[in-house]
Amino acid sequence: MSALTMTPADRRWAAAVKERDNYTCRVCHLYFPDGWRVDLHAHHIFTRGRGWTRTDPENGVSLCMAHHTWAHDHPMGFQDWIEQELGSDAYVALRRRSLYVERPA
Repeated sequence: MSALTMTPADRRWAAAVKERDNYTCRVCHLYFPDGWRVDLHAHHIFTRGRGWTRTDPENGVSLCMAHHTWAHDHPMGFQDWIEQELGSDAYVALRRRSLYVERPA
């Protein structure tokens, strides 16, 4: 994974995702207490290049380093897992929102 430029909005998004997930990896359920939270990553479900959902916390999941690497190395497996984790209806709705070309009504 290469280093990304994080805007203030990106940092707020990551903090909101981690807080919502109680500082716990959603795959292995490993908890990250104060002092260790830098090792917990907020991962976009649908690429951050899709502007409408880039800073939407619903488009994020907290992952430990191992599972963040897995998500990047096995994107189809990650997408299958997250669809099951969210439920198909929520997954499809989020995917549709991520594909908006114009501002949603």
